[in-house]
Amino acid sequence: MYNKNEFTLEEKFTLKNDFPIPSLDDWKLLVGAELKGADFQKKMHTKTYEGIELKPIYTKNDLTDNVIKNSYPGTSNFLRGIRASGYHSKPWNIAIEASADSPEELNSILVNDLNKGANSINIVAGSSTSSVENLEAIFKNIDIGKYPILIHAGVSNLKTVNALKLYCDKYKTNKKNLNCGLLADPISYLSLNGKLEEPIEKIFEDISSATEWLNENLSHAKSLLVNGFTFQNSGSTAVQELAIILSIAVEYFNRLSNNLISIDEIAKSMLVQVGVGSNYFVEISKLRAIKILWKNLLSAYNINEENQKIFIHAKTSMNNQTLCDAHVNLLRTTTEAFSAIVGGIDSLHTNPFDELFEKQNDFSRRLARNTQIILKEESHLDEVTDPAGGSFFVETLTKQIAEAAWIEFQNIQKLGGIIEALKSGYIQSEIEKVTSAKLKDVRTRKAIIVGTNMYANPKENNVSDKKSINKNIDDQNSSMKILKQFRPASIFEELRIKSEKYLSQFGNKPKVFLMNMGSLKQFKARADFSRAFFEIGGFEVLYTNGFNSSEEAANAFNSSAAKIFIICSTDETYPELVPSIIKKVSKSAIKILAGYPNEQIETHKENGINEFIYLGCDAYSVLNAIYKKLSNEIF
Repeated sequence: MYNKNEFTLEEKFTLKNDFPIPSLDDWKLLVGAELKGADFQKKMHTKTYEGIELKPIYTKNDLTDNVIKNSYPGTSNFLRGIRASGYHSKPWNIAIEASADSPEELNSILVNDLNKGANSINIVAGSSTSSVENLEAIFKNIDIGKYPILIHAGVSNLKTVNALKLYCDKYKTNKKNLNCGLLADPISYLSLNGKLEEPIEKIFEDISSATEWLNENLSHAKSLLVNGFTFQNSGSTAVQELAIILSIAVEYFNRLSNNLISIDEIAKSMLVQVGVGSNYFVEISKLRAIKILWKNLLSAYNINEENQKIFIHAKTSMNNQTLCDAHVNLLRTTTEAFSAIVGGIDSLHTNPFDELFEKQNDFSRRLARNTQIILKEESHLDEVTDPAGGSFFVETLTKQIAEAAWIEFQNIQKLGGIIEALKSGYIQSEIEKVTSAKLKDVRTRKAIIVGTNMYANPKENNVSDKKSINKNIDDQNSSMKILKQFRPASIFEELRIKSEKYLSQFGNKPKVFLMNMGSLKQFKARADFSRAFFEIGGFEVLYTNGFNSSEEAANAFNSSAAKIFIICSTDETYPELVPSIIKKVSKSAIKILAGYPNEQIETHKENGINEFIYLGCDAYSVLNAIYKKLSNEIF
């Protein structure tokens, strides 16, 4: 019978004594036993592209001498944000970029966005904002005093500022109420084009005039875009992007102070734009690190504390967007937006999922807006202040990124600053080292792009219909090396396009016959791997139930109309199976072995095996080589 006295709780809890806290060494002993002698450092530590080694576990001891101590939101180094109340007092701006072929079309897009959840205006329009007539059409039926406005004006913003001046005079707009960023960005243009159309001194004279007018007439104005996104989109690491941001800021200080603008006016005129990639914790830490670095840089110029506050506009990355299975872009953008908001941005553009290959349209813009609205209204990310603050891992990573970025910033400055570092090719070469490593990881599928180099949709047959927007400029009369945009998925998309050409020519995709040998246990793992491997290249995979003899397998292949086969079984069976099967099939067949039995490789090559596929192999090279072998048919 139940006796309540047996379950009476003691007046004082002793859980700490009942469950002693294990030490880090205790944890390592348990992990070491699970690793069964494998190297702990190699198995449990991960090195990022930034060169930072991530540990498997962090403790409070990792926060020794960390700036997080005695740091609070809205105070000190602004690590935890420039406002004590975080997003409670001021949510981030939902700022989806808008561009169009005409001012009237642009107006239609903006009105629709503002009526359906956007709370700011973000125009990427260039020359279309340089006349008062165009501004009248763009802002028709829009109260420009009601919304924050960003206009990416291009190399110089003087014409856009002059147009706004005339617009305000004509409509008697209270300029003091305007919250505008009319943003000049000459350094991005130089990096992507290799040259400027006018002397840089003239460009900065114009930017200086625009900055002076904005500071004198608007209470909340930004005129200078410190654009890290251009470099992130070209493949830079978080460390490189932050170092470049600091160097661009210094370039503005140096050139505009020569035009007699005060250091404080320059500081409050700058807006920092960052790219947000897919490495969740690195991106959160990067966004927190830039606040420390920005404070350090501006303190060195003795700028007053109010003007040391950074405004961060973030853009979700373009370099991991795909043509294949494009709706997966929605997932990429969502995680990137999540990390941007947790990292403490002030304004955010989320990519429409089809931005890579379609003109702007209502459907994808709606999804881009709603990505942020859901994070705000349903995930309630606006209800927490610096949620990553205090995490042993994030705080340590923030510190490591900040320290590494400051060192790289100094390296750039030693070369004479950002412009000289671009002219010398240093920035481009350093980024290329990173993109080479990233591309290798994509080719070998160490880095997974869902729907493209892994988990492909075999029923998708319209990749070639999607025209990727390629903004790289190759034919330039410039001695400066041009910064290339980086999108590693494109190499696998090329393979899928080849598959679709084959389908158009022959009525079917190139067929791959899985020569599954022996029992299910013997072939299944490698057969499943092989099917997924070839589907990312756009091949039709003929998955068989398994064969008991090489003769049976060869006969089935010969009658399949496939030109490629893969032998799938175990390393132990291969020495006997491979030569027996190859003798019974056409010499012109492309012969592949699933696996890489080291001691057998040369023998299998001598017997006629063309390629080996295995975990970690260069999937792109193998698949591309097979398409080259089919070249006598179509390519």
